[in-house]
Amino acid sequence: MFEEIASKVVIDEDTVLESVAALVEYIMNNTTYSNFEVPQYPRATMENQLGDCDDQSILLITMCRSLGIPAYLQVGIYIHPSIDDQDTSWEGHLINEADGIGWHGWAMIYIPPWGWVPVDLTLTNAESGLDLIKQAPEYSTNIIPVMNVSKQSYIGATLETRERIIASSIYVTMSDEAHIVYSADNPFQNYLLLGLGAALLVAIGLMFRSSGKQ
Repeated sequence: MFEEIASKVVIDEDTVLESVAALVEYIMNNTTYSNFEVPQYPRATMENQLGDCDDQSILLITMCRSLGIPAYLQVGIYIHPSIDDQDTSWEGHLINEADGIGWHGWAMIYIPPWGWVPVDLTLTNAESGLDLIKQAPEYSTNIIPVMNVSKQSYIGATLETRERIIASSIYVTMSDEAHIVYSADNPFQNYLLLGLGAALLVAIGLMFRSSGKQ
C-alpha cells in the first residue's frame, strides 16, 4: 500500500531530496492536523486523512522506508511561553498539564549529502515541501530532542499502556513546566525545566511490561 502510493508520488523525482519534498507535499495536501489520545498507525492516518505531529511523521517515515530511504521518529520538547494547557484523557485516568512546554514529534530522514535532516510537518507555515525541509524549527534552541524511536513499538506500547491504566486504579497527572531563566537576547537561551511528567508515564508503562513477564 505505502510503497505503491509513495512510488507514484515520487515518480518524476531524481534525487532523495526531491523525493522527500514530494512526499512531504503529499502529506501536507492530504492530511489535516487532529490530535488523538494515542499515536495512530500510518494506515489509519492515511485512510482518515487526520493526524497530529507524530502521526503525520510516522506516515512520512513509513513512506520513506517503503522506498528505501532511511528514516526514524524523534520525540522532544517544544518550549514556548504561549503554551498553557490542561486536558483529561484515557477515560479520566490521565491528566496533562503544560505550562510553557509541550511534547512534539518529527521525522529524521537521511538525505545525501547532508545526512540526517529533521522534517517537521506540523510546526511550520511552509507552503512547499522543500521550504518545509529548509525551515525545520528543530534547528532553533527552543526544541530539545529527548528520544529516538527507530525500533521500539511506539504505537503498540502506548496503546497497551492506555488499556492497562484504564483497567487499573491508577490515575496519573503529568505536569510539564518550563521558564526562561536567562536570555538577554542571547540565542542560546537557558531554560528551567520542571516536572517532565511524560517520564513518569514511560516508567508506568515499563512497570506494566515488567510485571506482565513475571
